[in-house]
Amino acid sequence: MIVALAGAIGSGKTTLARALADRLGWPTASFGDYVREQARRRGLDLGSRKVLQDLGQSLVEENPERFLAEALEWMDYDAAAGLVLDGLRHESVWQALRARSEKLPERPVVLLFLDTPEDVRHARLRDRGLDDAAIATADGHRAEQDLTAHLRAAADHRLTGLGSVSELVELALAALPSRRENP
Repeated sequence: MIVALAGAIGSGKTTLARALADRLGWPTASFGDYVREQARRRGLDLGSRKVLQDLGQSLVEENPERFLAEALEWMDYDAAAGLVLDGLRHESVWQALRARSEKLPERPVVLLFLDTPEDVRHARLRDRGLDDAAIATADGHRAEQDLTAHLRAAADHRLTGLGSVSELVELALAALPSRRENP
């Protein structure tokens, strides 16, 4: 099974991904890390969120299936094992992931969307050193619009990004198909 996490910047995806993967005993991988690696290989500015967002957007627009396949290969994904996948940002990549799963029904995918209130996200981002202009620029990027316009609705389960990490992990576990079928 692949559990994919989506949500706006600062929603808590990475924190939840790590805690959920730890609890399940599964590896975690990040689309953001893959895009950063592609930027590094191209000699791009790794410190610029816009550069990374633009690169990720262009890679997905070129071919979402190839983006997914190359990212999973780079992540050293083992289809026989579970994976917590952090940072799904594009509906087309989600569709490619679902299509891949439909070919292997014993390998389901689940999309969890962290729907964290904007004021909470912005406070977290300010704590990371981003100012309001940088936050507005990041939130206004096309990848973020696709995320909120499409992935929120496509999610198998939406979680609020509030509460403790352990509470979020429990909610995420309860949303997984095997947990619902075998309590």
